[in-house]
Amino acid sequence: MANLAEQKTYDAGIYQIETDDVVIGGPEGISNKSAKNLANRTAWIKQQIDNVLLEGSIAADDSNLTSLAAAIAGIASENSSPLSSAIDSASTTTGATSNAVKLVNDALSLLSQAVNGKAASDHTHVLPDASTSLKGLVQLDSSLASDSEITAATSKAIKAVNDALQAVIQDVVALNTMLVGAPIPWPSAVVPAGCLEYRGQAFNPVTYPILAGLYPSNFLIDLRGEFIRGWDNSKGTDAGRSLLSLQADDIKSHTHQILNIGSSTGASPRNSYQGAYGGTGKSYANLSYTGGIETRPRNVAFMYITRAA
Repeated sequence: MANLAEQKTYDAGIYQIETDDVVIGGPEGISNKSAKNLANRTAWIKQQIDNVLLEGSIAADDSNLTSLAAAIAGIASENSSPLSSAIDSASTTTGATSNAVKLVNDALSLLSQAVNGKAASDHTHVLPDASTSLKGLVQLDSSLASDSEITAATSKAIKAVNDALQAVIQDVVALNTMLVGAPIPWPSAVVPAGCLEYRGQAFNPVTYPILAGLYPSNFLIDLRGEFIRGWDNSKGTDAGRSLLSLQADDIKSHTHQILNIGSSTGASPRNSYQGAYGGTGKSYANLSYTGGIETRPRNVAFMYITRAA
């Protein structure tokens, strides 16, 4: 009589022979189905035990049940970890107890309530106001005129200040650009940084492109010892002038009246006389040159400079 062939599988169930089942033998016979399920399960369990014994270097046919039990317990112990209720441990070889988990969860719940502004009524903390020397609660303020040291500026306040600052910067840039090329009376012999003196010198148009647009010759005019006069621009007072043209000094056309002097002939003084004049005249006055080398008004000396850009 042959034995059933065992398979090392854990069958899902054990077949129940019904009252109307026909008795059929053989490896696949329905009469042997339940026994086959049990045999497969037994073979699978034996295989698992053999694997445990091999890990503990115990022979599968060891008849000392006490040694076998100790070996199994030892193997199980090697794969187990001690438990701990500590919540500040960094150990990787211990396991957390339910008490440790509860402590952490309670702390997390309190933190969540505080963040969401829903702290329990029986658990409150009084937070102080912040100051320059103490941490605490800070009130936001959008005022631009406040000198408080216990409030914090909002983004709106910072934006308002930045907008005002940018407007001032734009005005300064525009003013600096407008002054490029304009003569500025300077009360010092030292030319300030970012400026040039008007002394007829050449300049680099790459370095000073705005100046080059106003003085295409790339030369500044020489204003040393010169007066500046407003351009006539079709008014007629100083007709025929062009911008930046130099005008020499001049005296307006005029006349002088000289009275005739009485002579020894007894003639009366006359305002005018033509032809030969009889008699001997008298010397009334000796004339001599007076004045300087030019005609000028009263003035104060400054050095003319300009913004260079």
